[in-house]
Amino acid sequence: MEEQLSGLLPSKFDFLPEFLENFSEEALQLSKGNKHNCEAISFQLSYRLQDSLIANVSMHTFVYYKGEIWIDVYTGIIIDKEFKKYQKLPNFSQKRFDTWWSKDGIIFSGPKIFTFIEIKLKGTRKMNLEW
Repeated sequence: MEEQLSGLLPSKFDFLPEFLENFSEEALQLSKGNKHNCEAISFQLSYRLQDSLIANVSMHTFVYYKGEIWIDVYTGIIIDKEFKKYQKLPNFSQKRFDTWWSKDGIIFSGPKIFTFIEIKLKGTRKMNLEW
C-alpha cells in the first residue's frame, strides 16, 4: 500500500478524521488498565458508525464503512476500498502497521478470507415492573 497524505476520503467523509481521533482517545481511555485489542475497538467503532461492518481477516479486525473505506483505528489508518492507499490517523502505530498492513505483513502475505459481522442498533425499551 502507498501512503497518501490527504485526499483519500471523499468530501462526504470530511467529519471522519476528527471523529476517529476523538473516538480513539475515548476508547483507549475507557480500556485503560485492561487489555485493548483490534476486535474490541472495532466493535465499539462499528456500533457508533451507521452502515458499517466489522471485518476480520487473518486474525485482525477492522471496520468497513459504507462500502467505501476500511478503518483500522487500532493501527491508526484509513484505507481505500481496493487496499492500495492509506492515510494515517493521529494514533498511527508503525509497529502495528508493519505487523498487519506492510508488504510482508500478515494480511498481505496470506490469503484474504474475510468474515463480516453487522451490528444492528436496537432501540431502548421501557419496562414497567410491579412488585
